[in-house]
Amino acid sequence: MTTAAVFGVVGVVLGAVMTGLFTLYGPLALERRRTRNALTRAHLDDIKRLRIASIVWIDYLEGVILDLEEGRSVDRAEFRSVIASNLERLAKHKFSRVSFDRTSLLDHLRAASRSVERDLAQLQGTQAVRVSEETYMALQRAFDARARLTPMLTGQTDSLLRRLQGQR
Repeated sequence: MTTAAVFGVVGVVLGAVMTGLFTLYGPLALERRRTRNALTRAHLDDIKRLRIASIVWIDYLEGVILDLEEGRSVDRAEFRSVIASNLERLAKHKFSRVSFDRTSLLDHLRAASRSVERDLAQLQGTQAVRVSEETYMALQRAFDARARLTPMLTGQTDSLLRRLQGQR
């Protein structure tokens, strides 16, 4: 057998091996990318739900405070139910892929809710309630925590979108 024939056989064998590897590796890489993209989209959905949940909770507390100031009736049982629902919705994110613990948002929202509930206990009939300074301060701390959360979530979102676009 000549040298050219040996190189030809070696070339064919190496070509076959490489083709086989690429045939196996290509679909595996594609599946890995699909899985990563699905996880990234789920993470983006978590961020969206966290943003919405925190805004809904703060808006609800603002609405209840306004009702108290204007003497409108506020059902305490409904208040507790809505707060429990908001807490459950937001607490899910405490253990998700979205990191927001550094803002203490959940703690501040719970404190503001407790303070509003104390003021709500004063409500009698249609008489306006003097909302305590403590309640305003607790709500402000929740606003501040929410404000600290926004750039964190924006950074996470940008990073995830770059990942989806194939950048690192």
